[in-house]
Amino acid sequence: MAVNVSPTTIDKRMKKRYALSSHITRILEEAGFKYYEKIYWVKQSGIGKGASNSIKSKNPLYFGVNQHVEEIILVTKGKINAEELKEKLKYKYKTSFFEKHIRPYLSSVWTIYVNPRYRYHQFAFPPKLVEVALNCFTLPGETVLDCFAGGGTTGAVAKTLFRNSILIERKKENISIIRENILKGCNNIQTIKQTDITREIKATYKEVEVEYHEEITDSSV
Repeated sequence: MAVNVSPTTIDKRMKKRYALSSHITRILEEAGFKYYEKIYWVKQSGIGKGASNSIKSKNPLYFGVNQHVEEIILVTKGKINAEELKEKLKYKYKTSFFEKHIRPYLSSVWTIYVNPRYRYHQFAFPPKLVEVALNCFTLPGETVLDCFAGGGTTGAVAKTLFRNSILIERKKENISIIRENILKGCNNIQTIKQTDITREIKATYKEVEVEYHEEITDSSV
């Protein structure tokens, strides 16, 4: 499992700064997950609010840094089926694909900038980040779970890489955005079934059949 978090957060009520990634790692370990690796995602460059105060004052007492890096914590859990693993280990990317899409990211630092013009909300991450993560952590045909779907970026990218996806989103107003993003680039789009709380759509993407299922509950989509 990959968890994207900011290095720190501030409790405004207590006026205290926390090492958020450390807290999240501890919570995951207490839940039974095993720490595997950590990747530092450089999402922007330039001067932010923290660093600008230091520049304006030119005083060490106002020292601050631009928080332009987030962390991706990799953890594992559960038993591995030996036979299933044996089959998966037989899979190999083509050399040309590996050299272009995998080798540049065999590092603990990924530089993938966010484009503010194409963000659905404040915490949206770029499709390129999802693409790299799925190529590095999953195989074609596997299923990806995103419990904080937002605008459906994970599902949209998973489709283009021929992975299945399950998305959960608490904001019902994001349903249409998620649906649009996942079905973008598809052909022969047909609504098979639709009610007040469910929708089933079939389509094709690069000659591969795509099935889209949507269900609204009291708390999430």
